[in-house]
Amino acid sequence: MKSMPDYKVNDIPLWDNDIPYYDKSIDQEIPSVTPFLLDNDGSPKPAVCVFPGGAYVFRAVDHEGWQIGNWLNSIGFNAFVVNYRYSPYRYPVPYTDGRRAISYVRKHAEKFGVDILIENSAAAWNPEYYLMYGQEMAE
Repeated sequence: MKSMPDYKVNDIPLWDNDIPYYDKSIDQEIPSVTPFLLDNDGSPKPAVCVFPGGAYVFRAVDHEGWQIGNWLNSIGFNAFVVNYRYSPYRYPVPYTDGRRAISYVRKHAEKFGVDILIENSAAAWNPEYYLMYGQEMAE
């Protein structure tokens, strides 16, 4: 199981450089995903992108991120906790980070040995709803 002190060791940045809307004067980590991966036995396992809630003011990453990631592992799911930007960042920044996270996991699904689903926590349902249905609704 992952614990709070070592979670950053495995963080995967969502961008190599040129992060959209990035403001270095804002003291926040760069957008990333923290993988909670099961042992890869060669057959794809379901995966959940976890968006911790926090009303866009903070991310409840402990009880709505890491604990969820560990629990999902315990029932046979891979998990990717999405470390999206929050206040003072505003729309469309969390959506941009969310879309990039899902795109990243989908693009690397074979490498991770996963299929992808989406999980909902608190205020984060807004980007998830958009990410799941927004593209289709816009077309």
